[in-house]
Amino acid sequence: MIRIGKDNFIVFSDDLTGANGVSGMMAKFCSSAVFNHDKIFSDVDEHFQCITLNTKTRMLDGESAYSILSDLNGIITEKGARIGKRIDSTLRGNMEKEIIPFLERNSAIMTDTIPEYGRYTENGNTITQETSLDIAERFRELDVIPLKIHELRNARIENGKVYVVDSRTYSDLERIAEFTYRNGYIPMDPGPLCSMVASLHIPGGRRNLKIPAISSISYIIGSMEKKTFLQLEHARSRGIRIVHINEFSGEFSRTLILRLNYMEHRHLIDDIFIERISRFDSFVLSGGETANTVFEKSGGIYIESLGDLFPIVGIGKIHGGRLDGKIVVTKGGMIGSENIYISILNLLLSGEDGKDRNYTW
Repeated sequence: MIRIGKDNFIVFSDDLTGANGVSGMMAKFCSSAVFNHDKIFSDVDEHFQCITLNTKTRMLDGESAYSILSDLNGIITEKGARIGKRIDSTLRGNMEKEIIPFLERNSAIMTDTIPEYGRYTENGNTITQETSLDIAERFRELDVIPLKIHELRNARIENGKVYVVDSRTYSDLERIAEFTYRNGYIPMDPGPLCSMVASLHIPGGRRNLKIPAISSISYIIGSMEKKTFLQLEHARSRGIRIVHINEFSGEFSRTLILRLNYMEHRHLIDDIFIERISRFDSFVLSGGETANTVFEKSGGIYIESLGDLFPIVGIGKIHGGRLDGKIVVTKGGMIGSENIYISILNLLLSGEDGKDRNYTW
C-alpha cells in the first residue's frame, strides 16, 4: 500500500482531471501525486506528502459513490492523515453523497471560488459571468449553512453540516484556510482552498518546479462542453490539425488533436490506440472520463505532479505502463479561455520554469 500517515494530506476527487488539477496546486509546496483509488495498494517506492485520490465516481449513482467514499474514509482516517474534498467547479457529480462519510464527527467548510476564472461564492451561490448556482439545491440530506467570511470567528460549527463561506479573492481563501486548518475541519472546494489547507499541514515552504521541455503533443479531447468546441475551433484556426479518433491510423506530427465523443467512442481507446499515441512525448487530456480511460488503458499506476499551468490545469509525469515517463496535462471541459490549447502548447514547447504564471498565494 502507498505510505499514508498523519503527516500526509489526502484530497478526494471524483474524476482524474480534477484530481490532477488540485494535485498540481499542491505540488508547489509538497511532493504530490495522483492515484486512482483502486491503486492505493500498489507497491510504490517514492513517498508523497500530498496525494489526490481519483475516486472515479463522477458517472456513478449516489449510493455507489457513497459506498466507495465510505470505504476510503475508513482506510485513510485509520492512518491519521488530514483530508480535503475536491468538488467540481460547476457542482456536477455526487457532491453530497461523497462528503457524508466524512461528517459523522466533523464539518465541511466549503467555498467555490477560482479568482482567475471570475468565479466567486456569495450568499450560498456560485457566481460566474454566465450563471449563478444555488449550492444548497445540490443537497438533500445535509444542512447547508451560508456564512459571511467575517462570521467565521464567532460561528457555531456543528458536526454533520456543510458551511458555505463567501469568498472572492485569494486573501479571502487564505482566511478560510487558516480557520479550517486551525479547527480541524474538512476543506471542500474545486482546489484552491484544499491546497491552501494542505500547505498549512506540510512544512517546508515553496518548491522549485520546472516544466520539462517536450517536442510533440497529442491532444485527446473527449469533453462535449460548449466551451470545448470554442477552444477547439480556436486551436484549428491557429493551425493545429484535428483528426477524429475513428479516422486516426497512427499518423504523427508535432501537434495533433484527436477528437472523440467519449460516450460514443470510448471503445476506440484500446491497446492499439495506446500503442499509436505512444510516439508522442506529451498529452493534453480533456474530459475526466477520457483522461482516466487513456491513463488506465495504458497501465499507468500514478501521476507524479509537476505543478499546474493554470488553475485546475495540472501537469505531471505518468509512472507505469505503456506511457511511462510521458508528460500529461489534464483540463476539465469548462476550464480555460478560448485560447487555452494554444497557451498550453506554448508553455510546453518553451519548457519554462514552473513559476506562478497566473496567480500567487
